[in-house]
Amino acid sequence: MIPPLKFLKFTIELPEKSEELAIAALWECGLENSMVEYCQGKVKVSVFLPAGYEPADLSSSISAQLPGVSFSLRTDFIEDSWSAKLHGDFQALEIGEFLILPEHLEPSTSKLKLIRIRPAQAFGTGHHETTALVLELISEFDFREKKVLDVGCGTGILGIASLLKGASRVVCLDIDPLAVANTEENLELNGLSGKIEASSRLFSEFAGVQFDFIFANIITEELIRLKEHFRQAVTRGTTVFFSGITVDQVPRFRGEFPFFNLKEFKRGDWAALIATKI
Repeated sequence: MIPPLKFLKFTIELPEKSEELAIAALWECGLENSMVEYCQGKVKVSVFLPAGYEPADLSSSISAQLPGVSFSLRTDFIEDSWSAKLHGDFQALEIGEFLILPEHLEPSTSKLKLIRIRPAQAFGTGHHETTALVLELISEFDFREKKVLDVGCGTGILGIASLLKGASRVVCLDIDPLAVANTEENLELNGLSGKIEASSRLFSEFAGVQFDFIFANIITEELIRLKEHFRQAVTRGTTVFFSGITVDQVPRFRGEFPFFNLKEFKRGDWAALIATKI
């Protein structure tokens, strides 16, 4: 039995379709993995704070970056009842070849590839369009004996999906140690402990390593910041799945990555792009 986690939850509330602003603001504060909830024309972006993180400093920073927005800090720690509180309406979800199942539900007799998820502090349960787009793309490709790098892995769901499709090596990176911990928990939930290399090492440390696939489901600003790393990492045999990009940001993204062939896929207001070397 995996022991419960304890974190403070910080939530920013904004008008609908403004989630990128809040995610970027939290990113600037070193908080990478956000959860997004939509409700009655509003959007709530939340993170669980690492132990020792000073909430007052975060509040001041968010006020400076996003003047006029409201935010809250849930000062009670999440105890044993955290699962029911956090899961809410998170139900089983079928995407491509995969059945995404929260840990509190029992699997059906579905023939889809089962991925159990503990949707804790890390972002990426498959319910958001950005993750769903990449899962759909993974379903369409052959991963047998392929090497995979996931940059900004969140829950590790994409790495697990590629492993279930036969990948020979999967490396999941995230600068947030909470995401790395959550990835390791989800590996345990799926009986895959030790099958994926999950760490907080930097993308740049893998510049000389040949990967067949690279996943990058992170916000547009961070993708652009890392563009030279992507340029160096991608060879003729590499395919990159970019996601976390809103449809209206695609022209800018294309302009920043002229050295790639890009094929676009859309889901709602979000886009994913498959990139290969020109």
